[in-house]
Amino acid sequence: MLVARRVNVLLVVGVAVASPHVACTARNPAYCGDHTCVDPSRPYCDYFGDLGGTPDMPGTPETCIAVSCVPSSLAICRGETAVTCNEAGNNYEETRCPLGCDVAAGGCKQCVDGAQCLKEQVCDATTSQCRGCAIDDECPSRVCDQSLAQCIAPEGVIYAAPNGADGPAATCTLAQPCSLTRTVAVLSTRPTAPPVLRMLPGTYTTPLVLGFPSNTITIVASGATIFTIGNAAAVDIQGGADARIRGLSSTSEHNLRCGTGSTTAPMSAVTLSDATFVTATSGTAVELQRCIVDLQRVVITGGSINVAGLRSDATWRADRLDVQATGPNLIVGENGERYHIDVTNSRFIETDITLFVADTGPPGTSVRFAHSTFYLSDGLEMCKGAPLPSYIKFSIENSIVAAGAGFDALKQATPSTCVLTGTILNRQSNALPGATVVDPQFVDLATFNMHLKPTSPAIDAAAAGTVTTDHDLDGRARPHGARSDVGAYEYAP
Repeated sequence: MLVARRVNVLLVVGVAVASPHVACTARNPAYCGDHTCVDPSRPYCDYFGDLGGTPDMPGTPETCIAVSCVPSSLAICRGETAVTCNEAGNNYEETRCPLGCDVAAGGCKQCVDGAQCLKEQVCDATTSQCRGCAIDDECPSRVCDQSLAQCIAPEGVIYAAPNGADGPAATCTLAQPCSLTRTVAVLSTRPTAPPVLRMLPGTYTTPLVLGFPSNTITIVASGATIFTIGNAAAVDIQGGADARIRGLSSTSEHNLRCGTGSTTAPMSAVTLSDATFVTATSGTAVELQRCIVDLQRVVITGGSINVAGLRSDATWRADRLDVQATGPNLIVGENGERYHIDVTNSRFIETDITLFVADTGPPGTSVRFAHSTFYLSDGLEMCKGAPLPSYIKFSIENSIVAAGAGFDALKQATPSTCVLTGTILNRQSNALPGATVVDPQFVDLATFNMHLKPTSPAIDAAAAGTVTTDHDLDGRARPHGARSDVGAYEYAP
C-alpha cells in the first residue's frame, strides 16, 4: 500500500516575550529545522535542500521554499520516497514507495515483475507500471489478445512446436508442446469451444490443415513459418472450419487454400492478419471456393504468381494488403459464379486482374477496389470487354492506376464495364467517366515508393464513394486533410 504524507502549511504565531534585558524577536520565515514552515508563501520544508525554489538561504537544507510546480508531476525520488507536486500545484506531497521510486516510472514503481499485476497484465520494464500486453512474448502464456490488450491464461492455450511431441500422451503445454498434427487433432475434439492454438516460433514442414466444422479457432503464430513443397498448401481450411490466424509466415508454392469444389460442402472461413507470404514462382498465394477469406495487413512477395484465384461462392476481402511480388502477377476470377472481391487500402505491383464470370442471374459476382494503388508495366485489364449485366458489378473507387510509358492505365477499357469513382489514371487514350487522367506524382516509382509527393493531385481528392476508411496502407489516419487522398497512401507532411 502506498502511504502518502501531505506536507501541510502550519501557521505558528510568534509570541513576543517582554523582558527588560532582551529585545523582541521573530522566527526566520525560511527556517524549518523543526520541519515546520510558518510563511504561507513558502509552504514546503526543503529539509534535504534538493528541490531548490526561492528560499532566503538558497541551497541550504532545512529551508522553507516557495512552490510552483506542475500538478501531480514527480519532483524527485528520494530513496524509496517520491516527492510529487500536489493537484493544486502549490505544495509537495511525499509518498513512501514499497517497491521503490523511479524517475522513469514517474514516481512509485507499481511493479517489478508481473507478480504485482493482474494476471492478464504485464509489468512494463521501462515505466515499472502494470499495463495491457502489446506483443505475445510479453505474456507468460506467449499469447496476447491484442484486441483487448490482455494476456490469455495458459490453461486456455494448446501449444505446437516444429519438433513437438506426437501421440495421445503428449500434453501440448508450453513445457511440452505437441506437433502441429497433434494439436489439430486436439482441436477437432473440441470444435464448439476450441482453445487457442499457439504455434511457437520456428519452421514447420507440416501444413496446417483444418477440415472439420467448428466455431472460430484462434491460431497465434508470431515467429512461426510454414514451409511446404509442391501442391500441398501451407494452410488448408475446409469442411466448414472457421479460423483466425495471426502472425504466420509461409514460404510455399501454395500459401493458403480455403474451401472445396463441392457445391454442397459447408462454407469455410479464415481471417489472416499480420502475415507474410513468400510464394514460389508459378504458385498461388490464396485460392478459394465456397470460402470467405479476409486478409488484414498481409505482405505477399515472390515473382510471377497468382495473387488470388477465386471460384464459385468465394468471398475475398483484404485491407492493407501489399503485393510486392515482382510479377507478372495475376488476380484471377476463374469463370465462377457469385464470387466477390472487396479490397481497400492496398498496393499491387505488376498485378493484373483477369475476371471471368458465369453468372446467369442474381445474385451475381461483385468486384470492388477502393483506396488502392496499382502499377503495371502494360496496364490493368480489369475493365475491358462487353457491358456487364446489372447483377454483376465491377468498380474502382478513389484508387490510382498507373502504367508504363506508352500504355493506357486501363487497357482496352470500356465505359460500361467498370464503374469508376474518383480514380486517377496516369495516362488513358479514351475518356472514362469517374476517372481523371493526370500524373499522380509518386515519390519514386523506380523503387516502387508509391507515397505521394506534396504536390500530388491525389491529395484531398477522394470522391464520395461506397467505401469509408479511417486509415491507409501504413495505418496512418484518414483523412489527414480536408478529404481523404486517392490511392493506398494518405499524404502527411
